[in-house]
Amino acid sequence: MRFSLFSFSGIIKSSLIISPCFSKIINVNWNISYARGNPDGLYNRRVIGVNGDWPIKALEGVVGDTIYLNATNYLDVPTSLHAHGLLFKTNKFSDGAFGINHCGIAPGDHYVYELELTETGTYWIHSHYKTQYSDGLRAPLIVYPKNYEEESFTDYVVTISDWYHKEATVLAEDLLSVNNPDGDEPTPDSAIINDGESKSYKFYVGTIHRIRLINTSTMAFFHFSIDGHQMKIVELDGTEVSRFPTESVRLAPGQRVSVSVYGKNSNTENYYMHIDMDPSSIDSTPSSLKLNYTAQVVYSDFVDFVKGGDRQWKNIDETQIIPIKEVLRRNPDETYIIKTDIQTMDDGTARGLMNGVTFVHPKTPTLHTALTTGNLAFKKRVYGPKSNVIITGHNKVIRIVIENAHEDAHPFHLHGHKFQILEIGSGEYDSSKGVRPGHSNPVRRDTVVVPPHGYVVIHYISDNPGVWPLHCHNNWHMMLGMMSVIVEAPEELQRNYGPITINDWRMCKTNGFAPRGNGGGKMALDMRFAPNSPSLTGKSTETHKKKIIHSEL
Repeated sequence: MRFSLFSFSGIIKSSLIISPCFSKIINVNWNISYARGNPDGLYNRRVIGVNGDWPIKALEGVVGDTIYLNATNYLDVPTSLHAHGLLFKTNKFSDGAFGINHCGIAPGDHYVYELELTETGTYWIHSHYKTQYSDGLRAPLIVYPKNYEEESFTDYVVTISDWYHKEATVLAEDLLSVNNPDGDEPTPDSAIINDGESKSYKFYVGTIHRIRLINTSTMAFFHFSIDGHQMKIVELDGTEVSRFPTESVRLAPGQRVSVSVYGKNSNTENYYMHIDMDPSSIDSTPSSLKLNYTAQVVYSDFVDFVKGGDRQWKNIDETQIIPIKEVLRRNPDETYIIKTDIQTMDDGTARGLMNGVTFVHPKTPTLHTALTTGNLAFKKRVYGPKSNVIITGHNKVIRIVIENAHEDAHPFHLHGHKFQILEIGSGEYDSSKGVRPGHSNPVRRDTVVVPPHGYVVIHYISDNPGVWPLHCHNNWHMMLGMMSVIVEAPEELQRNYGPITINDWRMCKTNGFAPRGNGGGKMALDMRFAPNSPSLTGKSTETHKKKIIHSEL
């Protein structure tokens, strides 16, 4: 029998029977509205909840199931939902990136998201409208394999997040002010585990415990460890991997890591989990900011807790972790180099840059432009000068090199794909040397950390035609415009995934978007009304496309 303990409730749900044969339709209603919350016990504030509750209950299903999430917006502003890590092979609009592949849900309106659970693993669902997920609109999303009830272990979900006492919409105004030309991000007031819910976990003697860690932070990185226990990484961002021993785990915003932990041979002592905020991931650490948090590992209610010794954070070289399902590394067909930075713009504000351009939402959502402009969908210009579009072919091996010229580490997330991580390095990427030799079956994730003044090299197959954001998952940096948009295989997209539904058309007009046409809301290449500011005062760079390098493998 499988036992499942979900951290947001703190209650063991036993005998959760999962059908070994049949996929099912799961209908869920979310009424999104404001609520009240005090998750750190320090300040009661307005949050964004669901069905009158906060924290929001997790979504769960079995691989092959489909969740139809009927979301009704009772807020006074638009909203949109993104199931982080799902692939959206069928319904491209359900990816939910506001103004990119979704028009958003206006106040009083509703939308049904189609969430196809095609791969097992640990995911989460959150708002993709401005800063809303920082104010609580987020929840775990767990996809179990078939026959999971035959396994014998406990299964815990642990969400970890920074937390602010001011609402993120207020903080964002200061972030984007001319009084903040360096783009200094707001400092969190605290950190919370499970959005303030249960912080005690029952461990069993001689039993395997799976812990699903999800970093739902706005900006903070965290390190996770357990006193007196060794862990083995078994999953990264929905990819099951060969067991990889470790003493600690680092998680950046958006990342998920599952670890297996073996219970002790006796129940004579209890222990602590440690969740440590990494001060290098925030701009300043005032003395009032607590960095170290704990949760209890309880073997018995009648014994004491053991105090652990000094903790050593280990930044694992994740390129050494091997997926269980083999996907062989191949030479690239198309290569794109993206240089990222944060600089002061011509309007005096700080902005995030991708090849010298800060992302600004176009007048027409990019997916709508790709579907309604015919052959012009192959021209970057049609999407607008601030849409930061990269257009790729179909069924090609795509290499993306992300270079980071900034002092902060950037956790980059790609929608619509899990990518292979070929290399993580320091300094600038040297294309003349190619990529260093690595494992033939590289690790796959959907969120990767680009180190300060360093780079990463990722590969994926462009087998999922659509419009997929590639952005920093430090939500403040995304608000600053650190985002590109991959327009993948527009010809296949037009052939197989149109036309735009009447409902999507209506939602666009309700939220002030043009439902068809170019990035300026007009037809053909009339870009007079396309957003074209702010701009970098210096010389901007271009996205580079390189030839195939045949000698790498």
